[in-house]
Amino acid sequence: MATKSKPQLTLEHLTTFIVEEKYVEAANAIQELKAAGNRAPELPFYEAICQYEDGEDLKCLHLLARFVKRSPKHPKRNYAVFTAAICLMNLGLDEEAFSLLKTLPKSYPDRDKEIRRLEKLFKNRAKALVQVNALQEVIKSTSL
Repeated sequence: MATKSKPQLTLEHLTTFIVEEKYVEAANAIQELKAAGNRAPELPFYEAICQYEDGEDLKCLHLLARFVKRSPKHPKRNYAVFTAAICLMNLGLDEEAFSLLKTLPKSYPDRDKEIRRLEKLFKNRAKALVQVNALQEVIKSTSL
């Protein structure tokens, strides 16, 4: 009786896992593909997406930077930059996220929405800072 061998994983399988939001399966597939010697430029990108979905913004940023550096003309480059900007926002690095978003083409989906959101955040922070400064002056002048 012949044993059935496990089917060879391909980049298409990995892409399917990502599209279907099966990130654990995708992460496992990435490791298998790497172990098999696959060096497709998309691997760090897909690994970054898995890290992002696992809440690992720093790891995601590292992988996205590596992907963009190695494959600056790749069709997924803008998606990588957008995802990096979201990670930066998650980490509270809003000015850096704003700068990254501004590098994307104006036609990129959700670019303008995220830029407007950050602009509103910056305005609210400025207003809050004025209020905090006024409060600190009142506290200072009324201290015992």
